[in-house]
Amino acid sequence: MKSHVPSVVALSAFCSTLLGGCALSSNVNSHYVSGERVVLHPVAAERQSLIGPLVAALAPNVVNFTTAKLKKVYARESEKYVAAYSATRVGEDFYTSDTSLEFSFEAIEINRYASSGPSGAEVPASAIRLRWVPNRERSLFAFVPERLQVQKAKAKLRTGDSDLDLSIHIELTGYWQQKNGEIKSKVLGDATMLLSGLRLGETYVLGRDGEEHWLEDQAGNKSNYNVQTSWMAPVPVSVSEQGNRMEYARGNYSLTVTVTEVDDYGERVARFGQDLYDARGVLIDLLEEGLD
Repeated sequence: MKSHVPSVVALSAFCSTLLGGCALSSNVNSHYVSGERVVLHPVAAERQSLIGPLVAALAPNVVNFTTAKLKKVYARESEKYVAAYSATRVGEDFYTSDTSLEFSFEAIEINRYASSGPSGAEVPASAIRLRWVPNRERSLFAFVPERLQVQKAKAKLRTGDSDLDLSIHIELTGYWQQKNGEIKSKVLGDATMLLSGLRLGETYVLGRDGEEHWLEDQAGNKSNYNVQTSWMAPVPVSVSEQGNRMEYARGNYSLTVTVTEVDDYGERVARFGQDLYDARGVLIDLLEEGLD
């Protein structure tokens, strides 16, 4: 009579290793989604910103059911590894005065807060400052990352993983009155920058040497060289019927910043779920062989 114990034990160990190695448990400083509050504000001067191991089934009919369910579990989990937040600022003060074309602020900063702990106290989760940089003719401008820190990620990170990527999308819309009295609006900028390999809890600041720039961490390590958005147009100002700049016309605008946190591990989670589902026939064959 054939002994089934070694096959079952071996398969159990195989499944436990396979599934336990997926590490669906998350970094304690990630997946902060409760009590979220996001603020976007101008910066005029320098300021300080800031599922456990799964158990494998040991019967052929359960294996087929479980692997199908696992595919859905992993697909659902993978969605948590990408999370976004955004804020919009609506203003009429793009320029310092109605006789100037100097920007009224040097940078913008988007801050996210979230609830933490049993008390649900609000804590700073992330702070991202973006600075204007003009072209040589000073007729266009772009954004570069000036300072950023992610303390509590909204996206889920696996245990032991503290790195994530940030996709930052900026949309600027201007509103103004033309000489004929018609009110116009136009998207003046719609751009995205990607920052990769950022560590939770680390502060990054902009470094520059000539025309080259980068992000530098507190230990002096450099990364994300020459990252900036594409060029944007400044906000037009309203004019009178005579074509003169109107009194109090300082530039009406709407500025939206959307930050998407991405952990590429989410892609691996999704792939693993698919691979496990596709391999269900092999698992069933192994079990049936041990039960003969």
